[in-house]
Amino acid sequence: DQMGGVFQLLDRWWYNSSRRYIRGNLTYEVPFFLTPYLRSWTKSVINERFYFGMLVMPGLNPYAEFGYGIGTKYFDIGVFLNNINGEFRDLGAKFTFHFN
Repeated sequence: DQMGGVFQLLDRWWYNSSRRYIRGNLTYEVPFFLTPYLRSWTKSVINERFYFGMLVMPGLNPYAEFGYGIGTKYFDIGVFLNNINGEFRDLGAKFTFHFN
């Protein structure tokens, strides 16, 4: 999974803005959570993932990111929502393709 363990919506400027930070990322993967209810449309879904990431540093206290994704044998797709200093700001998506 190319989406777990990293922040998807965090502006790259923040990565070099401080020498001190506390960071944590969690990914929970389950074979079927929501897709059994949509099985006629989602036959190729292998698993579903829930993403959570948190970053605490000067200027971002805290930054949190929440996501939901599905994986197939051909691609992964995820939708992410971030929360900066207690305010929801951005919604975004990421696609990754498998070339095996």
